[in-house]
Amino acid sequence: MNDITLKLDSDGKGSFFIDQEGERLAEMVIRIADNNLTVYHTEVSDKLKGQGVATKLLSTMESNRNITTRCHCSLNTDSRRRTLLLLV
Repeated sequence: MNDITLKLDSDGKGSFFIDQEGERLAEMVIRIADNNLTVYHTEVSDKLKGQGVATKLLSTMESNRNITTRCHCSLNTDSRRRTLLLLV
């Protein structure tokens, strides 16, 4: 399995991702602000689909940030964007 990397900018925006030979194969776009971590988007390349990569990205995020299981999830049907707010 490819290594999962976390990269954040100074504003707390960034992602957990898997790159291979310069190609982004999986990514979970996040932002950390005011002790809240928001997941905006998760995408996995066809090359890795069906291998549980999205679950591995989520597990890595949880273990990296020491996030508790308290969360609020909502689905914005207009933009079809799932936002997961996790309390740190």
